[in-house]
Amino acid sequence: MKKIRIGLIDDHNIVREGFKSLLHSDPQFDVCLEAVTGEHALELITGNNLDLIITDITMPEMSGIDLCKKVKENGIKIPVIILSMHNNKEYLLKAYNAGASGYLVKDCDKSELFFAIHKVLNGGTYFGEAITLAMLEKYAYEDQQPTLVYNGFTKREKQIVNLLKAGETTKSIANTLFISPRTVDKHRANMMEKVGVHNVIDLLNYLASPLNNQ
Repeated sequence: MKKIRIGLIDDHNIVREGFKSLLHSDPQFDVCLEAVTGEHALELITGNNLDLIITDITMPEMSGIDLCKKVKENGIKIPVIILSMHNNKEYLLKAYNAGASGYLVKDCDKSELFFAIHKVLNGGTYFGEAITLAMLEKYAYEDQQPTLVYNGFTKREKQIVNLLKAGETTKSIANTLFISPRTVDKHRANMMEKVGVHNVIDLLNYLASPLNNQ
C-alpha cells in the first residue's frame, strides 16, 4: 500500500505530536516532514515528495495563510489543509482566498480529519458547512451591490458568475454551492445566451463593463 506523505507544520510541539500520533493511527498516513515555521516548511517542501500539507494559522515569521499563498505562488502542486483554533468567517474566507484546499478547527474529530484528507487528495475541497454558509452570505451581499446587479440573471446565476470572477473552476463552484458540475455548466450556458456571448472569457469581459452592470 502506497503511503500518503504528509507535511505537518505547527509551532507547538505538543499539538504537532498529538496530530502526528492521530495520523499514524492509520497505516496509510506517513508524517514525513515537520516544521515549526512557514519559512522552514517552504525550504523543506521543495525537496520532499509530499502529497499533502497540514498547517496551523498562527505561527512565528509566516502564518499558515501566508504559507498557502507562497505554495501557490511558487507553483508547488501540493494541497494544503489548515488546522486552526479559529472558527470564524474572517479566517475561513482568508484561507479559501489564499488557496487552501481545506480548513478544520482543532477540536474536529478523527473521522472528520480523515474524511477531509481523502476528499482533498481526490481533488476536492473541504471547508465544512461554516465556510459554505459564509461564502454564500458573502456573494449574496455582493449580489445586492449596484456594480453586481446583472439584469435578467437569477440569484443562482449571480452566485455562479461571482465565483467565476474569483477564478473558481466548475468543480469548485459545484462544491461550494452543493450542486453538480453539470448544473453549473447549464447556468453558465444560460448566462452566455442571455448576454449573447459564446465563452466564459467574453461573458466576464461583458460583465466587467460598467455599462452592462446597471
